[in-house]
Amino acid sequence: MNAPRPRKVRLDELPGETPRSGVTRRRMTGERLELIAYRYEPGTTFPRHAHPAEQLTLVQAGALVFVFDDGETHLAAGEVLSIPGGIAHAAYVPEDAPGPTETLNVFTPVRAKGAQARQCASPTSPRWACASALVPLDK
Repeated sequence: MNAPRPRKVRLDELPGETPRSGVTRRRMTGERLELIAYRYEPGTTFPRHAHPAEQLTLVQAGALVFVFDDGETHLAAGEVLSIPGGIAHAAYVPEDAPGPTETLNVFTPVRAKGAQARQCASPTSPRWACASALVPLDK
């Protein structure tokens, strides 16, 4: 087995995905954590879901609102939110946002689908991932 080695990539060279209309993402998955860069258009929603992984979300540009069972948390550029694993949440970009919202998200441990997605990666970059690991919840 090969020992893990440091890897350097450009974010804009990671494969892009469109999990839903108005949302694009690029991801890089390591042994124990996953980084996902999202770009949301104004008015975009992300459905209520939960995952066992802990999540950190940094808003780099724009605004993002997370919806939890006990209320909403509004984030602006430069703000970071920590979401413990297993906590149900949804998110949306306000319709009146002046432009797209960009976030960096870190998950640990690697979500199940993120680990499985390595199979669809570029042969030159075996850890790039191509799928989501959201668990939709009914409410």
